[in-house]
Amino acid sequence: VGSEMCIRDRMKPMILSIASAVDRILLLVLQLLLCAIVIATFSQVILRYVFSSPTVWSEEVARVCFVWLTFLGAAVLAGRGENLAIDLFEGRLSGPQRHLIAKLWAIAGILFFSITAVASWKLIGIAQNQVLPASDLPVSILYLAPCVGALVGIALSLASLCDDTSGAT
Repeated sequence: VGSEMCIRDRMKPMILSIASAVDRILLLVLQLLLCAIVIATFSQVILRYVFSSPTVWSEEVARVCFVWLTFLGAAVLAGRGENLAIDLFEGRLSGPQRHLIAKLWAIAGILFFSITAVASWKLIGIAQNQVLPASDLPVSILYLAPCVGALVGIALSLASLCDDTSGAT
């Protein structure tokens, strides 16, 4: 048991460092997705109302980016422990109780993300031969977002279980 604790204690900083790097990379990806949504939507408005020549692809591209933004953003929030919670009750708890609640939320998130990953993987298989009509993007790209977001959410939630400071504030 003693050697297991030493290994776990040595791995904890590495796990938290990797999770932090993934978090920073995902924030950059989320910013790029939001910019893509704004550019696609704004260009559609300008082309439609100023030049009377709307694009056929901009709505689909914005929708795909929004789906990816949603699921990757959910993964980031879960890893940070900033997911939906009832602050009214948590604010009345002591530090150790809040810490326990944060761990329980992370475990619940892992369960939710696991179900989401399996379900979206099945949908990817169903939609693998379909394409979006205007952009010719594969429909499966829409179902890949919840799968990737769920897998990242699981990884970041597992990393948050290693963090002794989560929920203790």
